[in-house]
Amino acid sequence: MNIILETIITLALAWIAVAVLKHCFYTSYTVGEYESAVLFRHGKLLRVLGAGRHRLLGGGYSLTRLDPRWTELVLNGQEFLTADRAGVRISAVMSYRIVDPLAYLEASGCPEAVLHSAAQVALREVVGGRELAAVIDRKSGLADEITTMLKAEAAALGIEIGRAAIRDLSLAGDIRRVYTEALTARERSKITLEEARAEAAAIRTLGNAARVFENHPALLELKFLEALEKADGNLTQPLALGTANHWLGFLKK
Repeated sequence: MNIILETIITLALAWIAVAVLKHCFYTSYTVGEYESAVLFRHGKLLRVLGAGRHRLLGGGYSLTRLDPRWTELVLNGQEFLTADRAGVRISAVMSYRIVDPLAYLEASGCPEAVLHSAAQVALREVVGGRELAAVIDRKSGLADEITTMLKAEAAALGIEIGRAAIRDLSLAGDIRRVYTEALTARERSKITLEEARAEAAAIRTLGNAARVFENHPALLELKFLEALEKADGNLTQPLALGTANHWLGFLKK
């Protein structure tokens, strides 16, 4: 009986010893599906760990966890000068994500700040290379150019640039007033042009009618009689309408 008890105690102590040694000589990490984890040992970068549980022999490990999901970078409203020296205030937003965790950690101590500064410079170059009208008319094109300009620098930071968009665009007070007046004048000129076109069309119609009646006097007589019929027997109407020859003379003018 004593031998059995001693054996049980020995096995229990051995199991405890193994558990203690395992705890002392193994390090365990769990990485989520939504994470990228970079493993270091004694400050030296080793590798990127995928999702799941990782048991590492020995100690001195540390883990830096990164979020590879899409994130938004916001460029708050800033003043820029266009090529024709007009002041505009623009804010933009773009999405990005970490695609190379090692490059992300090695390239800079604060990659987001580097990307933010690069985006500001790119926006300034794009706006400064265009006149005000082009900046206003091609807001979506500006965002595409900014994305193209940032791709190489973002890749060096281990970052992928996604969608970019100009969120707000406003003009300085004096510029806004001048631009509004110019737009109003342009719309008025369009209305005047349409009115002139309508009047010219009416004149051409009258001219065509005059030529038809001149070549076909009987048709003019019929139109004249039709007008008399519409007068409903009022004898004052024919006097007001005149004669068919009077109509033809008017149309020829």
